[in-house]
Amino acid sequence: RVLFRSGTADLDVTGFTDVWWTFKEVPCVGNIRIGNQKEAIGFEHVVSSRFLPFMERSYNQDTFYGGAFNGFTPGISIFDHYDDEMGTWNIGLYKPTNNVFAANASNGDYAVTGRLTRLLWWENDGRELLHLGISGRQFTTVNDQIRYRTRDAIRAGISSQWPLPGDTGTLFGDQGQWINTEFVVVQDRWTFQSEYLASFLQDAGKTATTRNQDLFYHGGYVQVMYFLTDDHDSYDRKERASFGRVKPKKNFRFLRTDPCDCYDGWGAWQVGVRYNYLDLNDKGINGGELNNYTAGLNWFLNPNMKIQANYMLTEKNSNPTSAGEGMIHGWGFRFAHDF
Repeated sequence: RVLFRSGTADLDVTGFTDVWWTFKEVPCVGNIRIGNQKEAIGFEHVVSSRFLPFMERSYNQDTFYGGAFNGFTPGISIFDHYDDEMGTWNIGLYKPTNNVFAANASNGDYAVTGRLTRLLWWENDGRELLHLGISGRQFTTVNDQIRYRTRDAIRAGISSQWPLPGDTGTLFGDQGQWINTEFVVVQDRWTFQSEYLASFLQDAGKTATTRNQDLFYHGGYVQVMYFLTDDHDSYDRKERASFGRVKPKKNFRFLRTDPCDCYDGWGAWQVGVRYNYLDLNDKGINGGELNNYTAGLNWFLNPNMKIQANYMLTEKNSNPTSAGEGMIHGWGFRFAHDF
């Protein structure tokens, strides 16, 4: 369900996420997926929200991959793995939208999105790996308009009540391109993960009559995670080419013995830090520059239950002519149970 503001009221409505059919092992093609789905761009974007190591994704999610349409787009994609599951490919044709309902009446002609990944190293069933990935998107804007904005690294409650530390406002532009690169390493308990995205918008401007700029915005992150217990991140080689559910070697539980109660397992414990960057300033059409630092602690009680604690510090540098520069601090805690 999705919360959004209409006029002065906050409305709770049903929004589409994963609503698709997949036809597997199609000759000469691999797999075909039809329906509302995630476009295959970015490592972090294709990871399920249930399996995120921090409470929220990086700024790239809100600013580019998600935004007004929540990260899901109606379309058709074909995908498969290759070379004995050492790599994946995915390409799709989609209908751009500007809402969470998988449809709109405005013009948004097309988006073509593709992703190619490769494992250069794979040992011990994924306990040691090196992943490289590149993805891109060529698209037309919806009704010749687009808006780049993001919420911060910790948030809860109704989205309309959250400030937007980065926001270009509505821009007029014909078409755009995104290019994203991925670099991920798992070495036993350690995980290093990073991405960088470059965004281009052609024939752009703040109004329909001043569209004479080609704009460049960009963002990325670097994060390091470490399991305090003898666990490691789980990587999906067949389809997503990204991380999945953490399955603790020992679930958290009590084992009753005589004469006392003792712990039989502590679950999986993980700590991590992330640096997150976003630059929405170019040629005087400025949405701000953000530098974010997030520290996190994860306790996976079992594969379906976790507790997360995050602290974040954001340095906001706005358009020099506008207000709102400074530091933002935040604490967040989350208990998650999926089934």
